[in-house]
Amino acid sequence: SPFHLIAKHYLFSAHMFQLAITFFVIVPLLVISIPAEVYEKLSWNYKFRSTMKIAGNPFLIFIVFNLLFSIYFVPNVFNTLHEFRLLYIFYYLILLLYAFFMWTIVIGTFKRIYNLKPLYRIAFIFFISMALMPIGFYHLLVLSARYAPYIATEAQFIPILTNVYDQQLAGGLLKLIQLSSFIYVMYQIVKRWAIEMQEKDGDPLDESLRVVQGIVIRTNQSTKNK
Repeated sequence: SPFHLIAKHYLFSAHMFQLAITFFVIVPLLVISIPAEVYEKLSWNYKFRSTMKIAGNPFLIFIVFNLLFSIYFVPNVFNTLHEFRLLYIFYYLILLLYAFFMWTIVIGTFKRIYNLKPLYRIAFIFFISMALMPIGFYHLLVLSARYAPYIATEAQFIPILTNVYDQQLAGGLLKLIQLSSFIYVMYQIVKRWAIEMQEKDGDPLDESLRVVQGIVIRTNQSTKNK
């Protein structure tokens, strides 16, 4: 598409926009759209269960996704990947796979595989956000052109957008999209958590115990019977 050509040859910020939309908007929407039964049938059968226990470990997912996403923007790594197309495709697919794993944990739709409590999911989002923070600051603070594919075409598409400004715009776009996505998901987690807690209020634990506004109250059952 024309936008892809711009992102590939002219504007690093357009490439960053593509990545941010893919990993922080499209992938979570894809996770939501897949029925839990289908995902569990494909990934949690006897052939892949042992592999998923290792590759899908939340701690490993946190480490691998953040490392791959951060290392991608190291200038030497970025330039090398874009020089060798097959290597770039392989790297991108691995990153995409672990982005999918990450969002399955965050969204929590596949409870049989990733059954983390809401507080743990919120903590997971928080630490991912903190781990990705240096990437945005790096692009905002760097004052020299670092990415070879865009140096030769500097300011050709938008004259006032030099390589440095382009990189700074890329850092701002990344943080805006990433944080907006994470904040929205955290809001939904807290909202659903509050609804679940509210539904539990007043439900009898046994014949003599009730929970009212988070407080356990013992009723005098013998007095009632009288």
